[in-house]
Amino acid sequence: MTATTLPDDIVPALPARSRWQRTLPLQMLAGLVVGCILGLIFPDLGKSLLPLAQAFIKALRMMIIPLVFSLLLPLDEERAAGARLWAALIGRACVDEPTRQLAAEAYAGLTAFAVRMLSDALAGTETGAGDVAQSARHLVSVVEGLRWPVLFGVYGRDEALGVLDAQLDLVLGADSGG
Repeated sequence: MTATTLPDDIVPALPARSRWQRTLPLQMLAGLVVGCILGLIFPDLGKSLLPLAQAFIKALRMMIIPLVFSLLLPLDEERAAGARLWAALIGRACVDEPTRQLAAEAYAGLTAFAVRMLSDALAGTETGAGDVAQSARHLVSVVEGLRWPVLFGVYGRDEALGVLDAQLDLVLGADSGG
């Protein structure tokens, strides 16, 4: 196998970026330091920004839930390989009691994770008044039900994500942006 190089006019060079622009952790650390200093100098400013901070955290949670559950779908080759492995485990679980117990524990762990995620995201909202555990079980079941049609090529990426988005809208509320 030989390496192929492309002429510079076909692949333009990316503009140089400073070290500051390349290091997100450095930017986050700087923001933390600036925030701490401002909090020490102007404590009332921090208190007045609390509702904004809480809204920001809520928005992050609402973005993370769709991301996490979409990662459970076999939308790329790596996740498809994992789904095929899971299918083999499920097939074996039908005839082997220790494997069945392992699969049951995995589902219980996924459901418990979904309950925690939804509880955090829905805390203090009207949507949170419903049965979070039931919503989590339903969400896990929808993701599990989508896994196989996606793996077998019956549903495409956009179709699967559309179904997942519709389910998240039901659980999180249609204005969640998920």
